[in-house]
Amino acid sequence: MVADISRFQQILTSAKSALIVLPDNPSTDEVASGLALMLSLKASNFPVAVSCPSPMTVEFSRLVGVNQVRADAGDKNMVISFAEYPAENIERVSYNIENNVFALTIIPKPGFDTPTQNQITASYAGVASDLVIIIGANYPNDLGAFSQTLIKDILEGQARQNLTLVGNKPLAGWPKSVELIDVKSTSTSEVVYQIIDQLKLPQNQDISTNLFLGLEAGSKNFTVVGVGANTFALAAKLLENGAKRGQIIEQTFKSNQRSRQVDQQNNPQNLEPKFKDTTIL
Repeated sequence: MVADISRFQQILTSAKSALIVLPDNPSTDEVASGLALMLSLKASNFPVAVSCPSPMTVEFSRLVGVNQVRADAGDKNMVISFAEYPAENIERVSYNIENNVFALTIIPKPGFDTPTQNQITASYAGVASDLVIIIGANYPNDLGAFSQTLIKDILEGQARQNLTLVGNKPLAGWPKSVELIDVKSTSTSEVVYQIIDQLKLPQNQDISTNLFLGLEAGSKNFTVVGVGANTFALAAKLLENGAKRGQIIEQTFKSNQRSRQVDQQNNPQNLEPKFKDTTIL
């Protein structure tokens, strides 16, 4: 049973929107569980976004919703910056609103060029959501580039009372928060399943697929210490709910088959069994 689940349910009932934050260089389990929670909340018509300080790599491409992961920690404020343009060259900045159109004017010092269009960068900053859910980060520094600004935004913003931490490992260094932690679980995906199940949030094939892939990755194909009957029972339940894993099995089989063919071509002696009474698969 996940601790603080009742408190989280109260927060979820009163919150207007949520930001789910993944750690820096997240594992497949962490990305899968974060996306599963996002999909479940969205299926409840609850506004939610997912952010990560690291780019999503090809290993996450099979997870449903990975294209919705943002690279910023919030969208409360728009930040306009100028890459590779010396700030000391700017004399002043002004703005004007005409015909309901906002215009920002950058005025350089005499003798200096203005910034080019290629140097303009627009990004977002600041947490507008009143609920922040952090997945799989044991310490604040696990958030990488988000660690300083995000915590500051949380403490100064609407989410300061609603910071929620989700994972399967002990925590340290965080401000006061709701802790949805189950150290007996072998993966974060198991914890997220408990949250979804106990709060009776929507479950569908996409959510089950993400949770199964996360469970599989987090438990290292069900081989880590702690894997037991409950782990396999959850895996079976997710498969019953429509979780897809055939593509991964097929990719793994083809990859192993190619490796075996190359190995046999380069080393013909490998065609013979190395041990008595063994066979080549």
